Amino acid sequence: MDQPESTRDTFDRIVGAIDGTCPKSKPSTVVDVQPIVGNSQTYIVQTYKTDFGMVSFVQMVDAQGRARIVLPPKVTAALYRQRESLIKTARRNRAKDRWADLTDDQRAAAVERLRGARANADKAGAKITVTEA
Repeated sequence: MDQPESTRDTFDRIVGAIDGTCPKSKPSTVVDVQPIVGNSQTYIVQTYKTDFGMVSFVQMVDAQGRARIVLPPKVTAALYRQRESLIKTARRNRAKDRWADLTDDQRAAAVERLRGARANADKAGAKITVTEA
């Protein structure tokens, strides 16, 4: 039986309002067990794509009870930006490390490969013509 609107929490109201109106991910369940201590927490995460951005719902259950959190689009976007920034930094650092490990001959060969790839891309771009019907 449905609860009156006044007794439903924010989580239920938002899920109820957007469920079925926009695309959503399948719920992902993650069990986190802390080593040595043995405490475990279960998380259920689901994301909806709305007109305003991504809205994520997180449900956490542990020995003390449960928590249900709605992450609004601005928070979800901030998490995404931070993740992308970390990935970019890690790739940049890895590329610097790999470059430092190359010999002078390997570096010269890599530069030539990149110059050749750029020249080929420029040639391919020059051959593209647009025809109007």
